[in-house]
Amino acid sequence: MRLPDPSNNGGGLGAKRIPANITSDPFSDPKIATGARGNNQNNFNPFNEFASNEVVQNMAGNLIKDQVSKQAENYRGIFTFDLIRPYFNVDNTYIYSKFKLIFLPFLEKGDWKSEGEEKYMSSNMEYEDFKTDNSKIDPFGVDLYLPLMALVTFTQVVGFYHGALDMFDPELLEYLIGKCLFVWLSETIMIKLFLMCQNVPYAPFMEILCICGYKFVTLSVCSIMMIIGGRWLYYSSLLILGSSLSIFMIKTLKRYTHFSGGNYIGQSNISKATILYILGGIQIPLLLILNM
Repeated sequence: MRLPDPSNNGGGLGAKRIPANITSDPFSDPKIATGARGNNQNNFNPFNEFASNEVVQNMAGNLIKDQVSKQAENYRGIFTFDLIRPYFNVDNTYIYSKFKLIFLPFLEKGDWKSEGEEKYMSSNMEYEDFKTDNSKIDPFGVDLYLPLMALVTFTQVVGFYHGALDMFDPELLEYLIGKCLFVWLSETIMIKLFLMCQNVPYAPFMEILCICGYKFVTLSVCSIMMIIGGRWLYYSSLLILGSSLSIFMIKTLKRYTHFSGGNYIGQSNISKATILYILGGIQIPLLLILNM
Protein backbone atom coordinates (compact mmCIF):
# COMPACT_ATOMS: atom_id res chain seq x y z
CA MET A 1 0.00 0.00 0.00
CA ARG A 2 1.42 3.39 -0.96
CA LEU A 3 1.03 6.26 1.47
CA PRO A 4 0.39 9.73 0.16
CA ASP A 5 3.29 12.10 0.10
CA PRO A 6 2.66 14.88 2.68
CA SER A 7 5.01 17.18 0.85
CA ASN A 8 2.57 17.29 -2.00
CA ASN A 9 0.32 20.27 -1.47
CA GLY A 10 -2.43 18.73 -3.41
CA GLY A 11 -2.35 15.25 -2.00
CA GLY A 12 -3.27 13.31 1.09
CA LEU A 13 -5.84 14.08 3.78
CA GLY A 14 -6.56 17.47 2.29
CA ALA A 15 -3.55 18.98 4.14
CA LYS A 16 -2.06 22.22 2.88
CA ARG A 17 1.44 23.46 3.74
CA ILE A 18 1.43 26.85 5.47
CA PRO A 19 4.91 28.48 5.46
CA ALA A 20 6.16 29.55 8.96
CA ASN A 21 6.66 33.30 9.42
CA ILE A 22 10.07 33.35 11.17
CA THR A 23 11.75 36.72 11.73
CA SER A 24 15.11 37.59 13.29
CA ASP A 25 13.67 40.14 15.73
CA PRO A 26 11.26 38.59 18.24
CA PHE A 27 10.26 42.03 19.52
CA SER A 28 8.82 43.00 16.16
CA ASP A 29 5.58 41.51 17.35
CA PRO A 30 3.50 44.37 18.80
CA LYS A 31 2.44 42.29 21.78
CA ILE A 32 5.96 41.26 22.65
CA ALA A 33 7.28 44.79 22.11
CA THR A 34 4.57 46.19 24.36
CA GLY A 35 5.55 43.74 27.09
CA ALA A 36 9.23 44.67 26.82
CA ARG A 37 8.47 48.36 27.12
CA GLY A 38 6.43 47.61 30.18
CA ASN A 39 9.36 45.83 31.80
CA ASN A 40 11.68 48.78 31.07
CA GLN A 41 9.21 51.14 32.71
CA ASN A 42 9.11 48.94 35.81
CA ASN A 43 12.98 49.11 36.08
CA PHE A 44 13.09 52.97 36.00
CA ASN A 45 15.25 54.43 38.87
CA PRO A 46 14.42 58.08 39.76
CA PHE A 47 17.67 58.47 41.83
CA ASN A 48 19.78 58.09 38.70
CA GLU A 49 17.81 60.84 36.99
CA PHE A 50 18.16 63.05 40.11
CA ALA A 51 21.92 62.43 40.46
CA SER A 52 22.55 63.11 36.80
CA ASN A 53 20.95 66.53 37.06
CA GLU A 54 23.58 69.24 36.51
CA VAL A 55 22.03 71.65 39.04
CA VAL A 56 22.08 68.98 41.75
CA GLN A 57 25.70 68.16 40.99
CA ASN A 58 26.69 71.82 41.35
CA MET A 59 24.84 72.14 44.66
CA ALA A 60 26.50 69.00 46.04
CA GLY A 61 29.93 70.19 44.91
CA ASN A 62 29.50 73.57 46.58
CA LEU A 63 28.28 71.94 49.80
CA ILE A 64 31.30 69.61 49.95
CA LYS A 65 33.65 72.50 49.18
CA ASP A 66 32.18 74.57 52.04
CA GLN A 67 32.53 71.69 54.50
CA VAL A 68 36.15 71.08 53.49
CA SER A 69 36.92 74.79 53.85
CA LYS A 70 35.40 74.88 57.34
CA GLN A 71 37.38 71.83 58.46
CA ALA A 72 40.59 73.29 57.03
CA GLU A 73 39.90 76.54 58.87
CA ASN A 74 39.47 74.66 62.15
CA TYR A 75 42.71 72.74 61.72
CA ARG A 76 44.52 75.89 60.69
CA GLY A 77 43.52 77.40 64.04
CA ILE A 78 45.38 74.54 65.74
CA PHE A 79 48.45 74.32 63.51
CA THR A 80 49.25 77.97 63.06
CA PHE A 81 52.08 80.41 63.69
CA ASP A 82 49.76 83.29 64.53
CA LEU A 83 50.50 82.81 68.23
CA ILE A 84 54.25 83.33 67.93
CA ARG A 85 54.42 85.59 64.86
CA PRO A 86 54.29 88.85 66.90
CA TYR A 87 57.32 87.71 68.88
CA PHE A 88 59.47 87.78 65.73
CA ASN A 89 58.49 91.32 64.76
CA VAL A 90 61.93 92.86 65.35
CA ASP A 91 64.41 95.07 63.55
CA ASN A 92 68.00 96.23 64.10
CA THR A 93 66.96 99.15 66.30
CA TYR A 94 65.01 96.87 68.61
CA ILE A 95 67.88 94.36 68.82
CA TYR A 96 70.36 97.10 69.71
CA SER A 97 68.02 98.45 72.41
CA LYS A 98 67.48 94.96 73.82
CA PHE A 99 71.23 94.28 73.97
CA LYS A 100 71.62 97.52 75.88
CA LEU A 101 68.96 96.48 78.40
CA ILE A 102 70.51 93.02 78.89
CA PHE A 103 74.13 94.11 79.29
CA LEU A 104 73.61 97.58 80.80
CA PRO A 105 70.27 97.48 82.61
CA PHE A 106 71.33 100.01 85.27
CA LEU A 107 71.40 102.76 82.64
CA GLU A 108 67.62 102.59 82.17
CA LYS A 109 65.89 104.24 85.13
CA GLY A 110 62.28 103.93 86.20
CA ASP A 111 59.82 101.12 85.65
CA TRP A 112 60.02 99.03 82.52
CA LYS A 113 56.53 98.86 81.05
CA SER A 114 55.84 97.63 77.57
CA GLU A 115 53.22 99.14 75.29
CA GLY A 116 51.11 95.97 75.47
CA GLU A 117 50.85 96.15 79.26
CA GLU A 118 49.86 99.80 79.27
CA LYS A 119 47.17 99.19 76.67
CA TYR A 120 45.85 96.22 78.62
CA MET A 121 45.72 98.04 81.97
CA SER A 122 43.95 101.02 80.37
CA SER A 123 41.27 98.72 78.93
CA ASN A 124 38.38 96.98 80.66
CA MET A 125 38.87 93.68 78.85
CA GLU A 126 39.80 90.30 80.20
CA TYR A 127 43.23 89.11 79.18
CA GLU A 128 41.79 86.19 77.20
CA ASP A 129 39.94 88.71 75.02
CA PHE A 130 42.85 91.15 74.78
CA LYS A 131 45.19 90.66 71.83
CA THR A 132 48.61 92.29 72.00
CA ASP A 133 50.91 92.93 69.08
CA ASN A 134 54.47 93.46 70.22
CA SER A 135 55.94 96.48 68.51
CA LYS A 136 59.42 96.25 67.11
CA ILE A 137 60.08 99.82 68.27
CA ASP A 138 59.18 99.07 71.90
CA PRO A 139 62.50 98.43 73.74
CA PHE A 140 60.66 96.97 76.75
CA GLY A 141 58.77 94.49 74.63
CA VAL A 142 59.77 90.85 74.38
CA ASP A 143 60.65 88.59 71.48
CA LEU A 144 61.62 85.02 70.68
CA TYR A 145 64.06 85.94 67.94
CA LEU A 146 66.98 86.80 70.24
CA PRO A 147 66.56 83.80 72.59
CA LEU A 148 66.41 81.30 69.75
CA MET A 149 69.29 82.85 67.81
CA ALA A 150 71.33 83.05 71.03
CA LEU A 151 70.61 79.38 71.77
CA VAL A 152 71.81 78.38 68.30
CA THR A 153 74.91 80.58 68.69
CA PHE A 154 75.70 79.10 72.09
CA THR A 155 75.56 75.52 70.80
CA GLN A 156 77.75 76.43 67.83
CA VAL A 157 80.33 78.11 70.04
CA VAL A 158 80.44 75.11 72.37
CA GLY A 159 80.79 72.77 69.39
CA PHE A 160 83.63 74.89 67.98
CA TYR A 161 85.40 74.92 71.36
CA HIS A 162 85.28 71.15 71.72
CA GLY A 163 86.27 70.72 68.10
CA ALA A 164 89.36 72.87 68.65
CA LEU A 165 90.30 70.57 71.54
CA ASP A 166 89.68 67.51 69.33
CA MET A 167 86.86 66.47 71.68
CA PHE A 168 83.85 67.10 69.45
CA ASP A 169 80.97 64.65 69.72
CA PRO A 170 77.54 65.14 68.07
CA GLU A 171 75.87 63.64 71.12
CA LEU A 172 77.32 66.49 73.18
CA LEU A 173 75.29 69.04 71.20
CA GLU A 174 72.14 66.95 71.55
CA TYR A 175 72.65 66.77 75.30
CA LEU A 176 73.39 70.50 75.51
CA ILE A 177 70.29 71.54 73.55
CA GLY A 178 68.10 69.20 75.61
CA LYS A 179 69.48 70.57 78.86
CA CYS A 180 69.01 74.18 77.75
CA LEU A 181 65.41 73.60 76.69
CA PHE A 182 64.63 71.77 79.94
CA VAL A 183 66.07 74.56 82.13
CA TRP A 184 64.41 77.23 79.99
CA LEU A 185 60.97 75.65 80.20
CA SER A 186 61.29 74.77 83.90
CA GLU A 187 62.21 78.32 84.88
CA THR A 188 59.34 79.69 82.79
CA ILE A 189 56.82 77.41 84.51
CA MET A 190 58.18 78.32 87.94
CA ILE A 191 57.86 82.06 87.32
CA LYS A 192 54.41 81.61 85.80
CA LEU A 193 53.23 79.74 88.90
CA PHE A 194 54.62 82.49 91.12
CA LEU A 195 52.73 85.17 89.20
CA MET A 196 49.55 83.09 89.26
CA CYS A 197 49.82 82.81 93.04
CA GLN A 198 50.08 86.59 93.12
CA ASN A 199 46.82 86.89 91.11
CA VAL A 200 48.62 88.91 88.46
CA PRO A 201 46.08 89.69 85.71
CA TYR A 202 48.66 90.22 82.98
CA ALA A 203 51.28 87.43 82.82
CA PRO A 204 51.33 85.74 79.39
CA PHE A 205 53.25 82.49 79.31
CA MET A 206 54.89 83.40 76.00
CA GLU A 207 56.25 86.66 77.38
CA ILE A 208 57.75 84.89 80.40
CA LEU A 209 59.26 82.32 78.05
CA CYS A 210 60.91 85.12 76.06
CA ILE A 211 62.25 86.82 79.20
CA CYS A 212 63.80 83.61 80.53
CA GLY A 213 65.37 82.93 77.14
CA TYR A 214 67.48 86.09 77.19
CA LYS A 215 70.02 84.30 79.39
CA PHE A 216 71.27 82.55 76.26
CA VAL A 217 72.49 85.93 74.97
CA THR A 218 74.68 86.30 78.06
CA LEU A 219 75.72 82.66 77.84
CA SER A 220 76.83 83.04 74.23
CA VAL A 221 79.03 86.05 75.03
CA CYS A 222 80.60 84.28 78.02
CA SER A 223 81.35 81.22 75.89
CA ILE A 224 83.07 83.41 73.30
CA MET A 225 85.15 84.95 76.10
CA MET A 226 86.15 81.40 77.07
CA ILE A 227 87.58 80.81 73.60
CA ILE A 228 89.32 84.18 73.45
CA GLY A 229 90.83 84.47 76.92
CA GLY A 230 90.45 81.14 78.67
CA ARG A 231 88.80 80.37 81.97
CA TRP A 232 89.79 83.56 83.80
CA LEU A 233 88.15 85.78 81.19
CA TYR A 234 85.19 83.41 81.09
CA TYR A 235 84.51 83.53 84.83
CA SER A 236 85.09 87.30 84.97
CA SER A 237 82.60 87.93 82.16
CA LEU A 238 80.20 85.43 83.71
CA LEU A 239 80.24 87.32 87.01
CA ILE A 240 79.81 90.76 85.42
CA LEU A 241 77.31 89.86 82.70
CA GLY A 242 75.49 87.46 85.04
CA SER A 243 74.96 90.30 87.52
CA SER A 244 73.60 92.47 84.70
CA LEU A 245 71.29 89.64 83.69
CA SER A 246 70.02 89.41 87.29
CA ILE A 247 69.17 93.12 87.30
CA PHE A 248 67.52 92.73 83.91
CA MET A 249 65.33 89.87 85.17
CA ILE A 250 64.34 91.73 88.35
CA LYS A 251 63.35 94.92 86.56
CA THR A 252 61.57 93.06 83.77
CA LEU A 253 59.53 90.80 86.07
CA LYS A 254 58.82 93.65 88.47
CA ARG A 255 56.43 95.26 86.01
CA TYR A 256 54.06 92.29 86.28
CA THR A 257 53.84 92.49 90.07
CA HIS A 258 52.70 96.12 89.92
CA PHE A 259 49.28 94.98 88.78
CA SER A 260 48.23 93.27 92.00
CA GLY A 261 48.60 93.87 95.70
CA GLY A 262 49.28 91.72 98.70
CA ASN A 263 52.06 89.36 99.63
CA TYR A 264 53.10 86.04 98.20
CA ILE A 265 50.13 83.62 98.11
CA GLY A 266 48.22 86.20 100.16
CA GLN A 267 49.27 84.78 103.56
CA SER A 268 53.04 84.38 103.35
CA ASN A 269 55.52 86.78 104.95
CA ILE A 270 57.69 86.53 101.85
CA SER A 271 57.18 89.71 99.86
CA LYS A 272 57.11 90.02 96.10
CA ALA A 273 60.38 91.92 96.11
CA THR A 274 62.11 89.07 97.94
CA ILE A 275 60.85 86.55 95.38
CA LEU A 276 62.03 88.79 92.55
CA TYR A 277 65.50 89.05 94.09
CA ILE A 278 65.61 85.27 94.43
CA LEU A 279 64.64 84.83 90.79
CA GLY A 280 67.29 87.35 89.79
CA GLY A 281 69.93 85.79 92.01
CA ILE A 282 69.60 82.31 90.52
CA GLN A 283 70.62 83.55 87.08
CA ILE A 284 74.37 83.14 87.68
CA PRO A 285 73.99 79.55 89.01
CA LEU A 286 71.79 78.75 86.00
CA LEU A 287 74.47 80.08 83.65
CA LEU A 288 77.04 77.84 85.33
CA ILE A 289 74.75 74.83 85.12
CA LEU A 290 74.02 75.38 81.44
CA ASN A 291 77.70 75.75 80.52
CA MET A 292 79.01 72.80 82.55
